[in-house]
Amino acid sequence: MAEVKTRKKKYLHEVDLMRVLFIGGVLLNHTTTAFKNNVGNGSGSELFLEATHLALHFTRMGFMFMTGLVLVLNYYNKEHHWLKFWKKRYISVGIPYIGWNAIMMWFTTITAGVALSWPNYFQNLYDAIIHGNKFYMYYILVTFQLYLIFPLLVYMFKKFKNHHVAILVASAIIQLLLVIGIKYWLPGVDRSSWWYLFRAYGMNVLVYQFYFVAGAFVAIHYDQVDKFIEKNHRVIGWSTLALAIGTVALFFGNINILHLSMSATLSIHQPFIFIYDTFMIVFVFWIGRQYAHARNHGFPNWLEKNY
Repeated sequence: MAEVKTRKKKYLHEVDLMRVLFIGGVLLNHTTTAFKNNVGNGSGSELFLEATHLALHFTRMGFMFMTGLVLVLNYYNKEHHWLKFWKKRYISVGIPYIGWNAIMMWFTTITAGVALSWPNYFQNLYDAIIHGNKFYMYYILVTFQLYLIFPLLVYMFKKFKNHHVAILVASAIIQLLLVIGIKYWLPGVDRSSWWYLFRAYGMNVLVYQFYFVAGAFVAIHYDQVDKFIEKNHRVIGWSTLALAIGTVALFFGNINILHLSMSATLSIHQPFIFIYDTFMIVFVFWIGRQYAHARNHGFPNWLEKNY
């Protein structure tokens, strides 16, 4: 496949819509969780919300994919100055990360009616910053790790420029083995002495490596991937629907056959969910491309202006 050389100068409207869809999925995810926590235990409503919840768990992986996609689109064909890259990224993202952690921690402390103890506040703030485990900040912590290894990702694709499909396939196999290990092996292992990023594996960039690699692959081979998805979008769409329905069967299988806890049952790190997330991301990408095509070919002027 030929590499894309000029795509970085073209604004991708499909990315805008993909962000909207993934954000909408996050909001729906948390909204249904709030509803579940306020319905009767053992009720049909609770069971319905629990059984359908896994179908909403594609959003985290979607954002990981988009992060890899946008980073590679912006930097792959540029002259690389990685020290400047790190400085720019860690400052522009790090300052809001620290600031919002501080604001949210102050706000939750005050609203909880707890007296504000500044020594404890700063200790808790430091703990939240280095662990990324408060206020859904895990994504930023994972992104920081990606920034650190991003030059290696670019180097790998440039070094093996004739083997990009092999890189993608190898990454998918590694991802599948990872989630198999996380689901079936890791729960029986004592991880108390492990380094934090391995003990709390949901914060580890390596657990999401396929989605970053896939984003990079799409960025480099954008036109070819676009044509492939457009050609096969019906198969992709129907497969995504079937897999979404399959998450309900997965839920009952985890509960009734494997006898997993509810937390493990609804985990995003499962082999079936990996396959489902991949198809869902591809399908959302296709929807985004239809939106971009509509803007470029017959999007109503009044709607485009208002947008």
